[in-house]
Amino acid sequence: MADSVSFYNSADELKTKFKTDPAGGYLFCGTEDYLIGKWLDNFRKLIASEPMPDFNRVRLDFDDGASLRELENELSGVSFMGKYRLIEVFGLPLLKLSDRDEKSLIKMLSELSKEQIVMLIFGGQTLVPDKKTTARKIMKSLSSLIYIVDFTRLSPQRLLKWADDAFMSERVHCSDENLRLIISRCGGEMLKIENIIKVLCAYAKGPDFDVDEPSGTRHEIKREDIELFTEDSEEYEIYNLTDAVLRRDREKSFRALCSLRRKKIDPIVINASFSRSVRAVAACSAASPSQAAHITGMQEWQLRNYRDYAESNPKSFASYAAALCLETDRRLKSESIDGYSLIDTMVLRLIQKK
Repeated sequence: MADSVSFYNSADELKTKFKTDPAGGYLFCGTEDYLIGKWLDNFRKLIASEPMPDFNRVRLDFDDGASLRELENELSGVSFMGKYRLIEVFGLPLLKLSDRDEKSLIKMLSELSKEQIVMLIFGGQTLVPDKKTTARKIMKSLSSLIYIVDFTRLSPQRLLKWADDAFMSERVHCSDENLRLIISRCGGEMLKIENIIKVLCAYAKGPDFDVDEPSGTRHEIKREDIELFTEDSEEYEIYNLTDAVLRRDREKSFRALCSLRRKKIDPIVINASFSRSVRAVAACSAASPSQAAHITGMQEWQLRNYRDYAESNPKSFASYAAALCLETDRRLKSESIDGYSLIDTMVLRLIQKK
């Protein structure tokens, strides 16, 4: 079961458990709701493939008034003409339970029958117990009884491979450069990426999308295809500039500036967003990943790109850039001058900084 220190099981352990014996208790948490949803669907399909699925799947939502007593009552039930019975639990205030309720929950989960599947769902959050609270105690108790999986956002490399695999499964090719464009325009959100991939594959294959094709047939995704089906967001445009400047790419930086000017994105907004990125780079330069996350208020996975920027620039660069952003912000708000010219000047000074 889960490590008594980390509490968490790996995704590989979950896959093995699902294939060999899916019955038992599970706790799914983490910032990647897409992966939580996909695994929840796997268990739902398991129930749907059996007789009388509607009688063997129960949903309890504590935000809608469900209680531990209801959960206890459902656990006393049996599967109706099927091998398994699925109980989905949402909104359980796990880390705020009274001692009595905590003991009651642990007792219920320790007495699950061989046909019961209980899933405690905590989407959008990572349960990281404070060492000084009782939260650590309940997580440790649960880790010996159920599988606990923390679904964090995929790293850029794994996200790229996941998207590439999705295209390849449809015999469609998309270059790494275009994959990165799709991921950027979708904000790294897996559900959005999945939907865009489906649309692009259908478009690339044309009217014969549902027709079996000869082995070896391959379709190609072009940049203009992506631009046709994805919106160029303000966040994406500013990210483009940030990435170019922090990589000291002069040509890309000024292409991004021209695009921002053409789309009339407010210079104050541009500078504010860039400034946040610079502060994240500074934190990554000066602190450990966990400390940087605390300083910036970001998750550690969100800081991965910033750590790359920090490693590729001198330590003095982030503090210089932060001071320049502050100066630019002051001038944008106090002087009657073309804001884009101030942004242009700031970018040029940063690119030339040694």
